[in-house]
Amino acid sequence: MSVRVRAAIAGGLALGLGAGFTLASWNDAEFAKATFSASRFGTQSSLNGGAYADNATAPGATVALSGMVPNSPVYTMVRIRTNAQSVVGTATLGGAVMSGTGGTLLGQWTQYRVVRVDPAATCDATAFAGTPNWVVGAADTAPLITTGQNSGVTNVLAAATSAAPGTATAFCFQTYLALSAPTTTQSLTGTAVWTFTTRST
Repeated sequence: MSVRVRAAIAGGLALGLGAGFTLASWNDAEFAKATFSASRFGTQSSLNGGAYADNATAPGATVALSGMVPNSPVYTMVRIRTNAQSVVGTATLGGAVMSGTGGTLLGQWTQYRVVRVDPAATCDATAFAGTPNWVVGAADTAPLITTGQNSGVTNVLAAATSAAPGTATAFCFQTYLALSAPTTTQSLTGTAVWTFTTRST
């Protein structure tokens, strides 16, 4: 009889301990540290094989397109590359801004097309044969020079290394007076300034 009573009392003590006390929890923490540094992006351009320079202010590199006659094109090569240590980017060609005494009228009758070519290629009529990489215009289309690049075009600028500039992206321009240009365009002079907007990606 006494044995059973003691067993019941012991059981009650065990139940009371579980219901009346809360055990403490243990805590720990982990930390992580990061050091941030910004990348770099800059570009240079070269006109018709000239030296590369930072042409960030209009009018930038300049070429004279003289003696133009209707439907007789002249060609201009523009190469753009990233500076050493630059990340990859893109270049977007906007329409030309016309100025000068005859700029407005010439802008109404001067057409152009642009294709991307190998940086070592020659910029001439052969660049527009076959199926080139069109930037402005198409095989049967040549907009006015005040028109920017075709919709959906992306011109990638290769990333540079820590010590050398990136491989250039080359643009071949074909520019000419429209076949229907009036006689009032004769002897006019004007200036066309194109802007390539470059951005890191």
